[in-house]
Amino acid sequence: LPVISLRNMTAKRGAKGWRNGMKSFDNLAIGKKLAAAFGVILLLLVINLALGFAGIRKLELAGLDLADNWLPSVKAISEMQNAAQTFRRKELQHVLTSNVSEMAMVEKDLDEEAQTLASKRKVYEALISSDEERALYQTFSKQFDQYWEIHQRLIKLSRATSNEEARLLLRDESLPLFNALNGML
Repeated sequence: LPVISLRNMTAKRGAKGWRNGMKSFDNLAIGKKLAAAFGVILLLLVINLALGFAGIRKLELAGLDLADNWLPSVKAISEMQNAAQTFRRKELQHVLTSNVSEMAMVEKDLDEEAQTLASKRKVYEALISSDEERALYQTFSKQFDQYWEIHQRLIKLSRATSNEEARLLLRDESLPLFNALNGML
């Protein structure tokens, strides 16, 4: 039986060389032809299987990243947002209250919410994983510092029962900044 060899086929130039190579294949016994065909199919199957496993591994890694990195971050941000909204409600309650003892209770609640928000921020800070996320958080922190300054002025006005001035501060300065902060979360 003639041996199919790339050297033999390329040594002869042109279509005649390929035809001779194909004649050699044509001269093979049916069993060898079937074995060669099944070998090619088996090779393609193995390649397909390897590519499939590689794709599944990529999916698995993406799922692990999602579960280990992104979902805890989303949960922490959600908890920060909840604490910030509760803090905001307490601010509004303080401005609407004119009774000194009620103000003291609301201020106690505000202090507790401020501590809760600070602890939630620390949890989130530990979960920051990218430079882009870190830059956004730094912007958030700067704006939050501005919000905190407004909060301090707001509480002073509210304690002095300058409610109209406190309401204007709430509406004109505090609200837009709070909405920007809330949008960043």
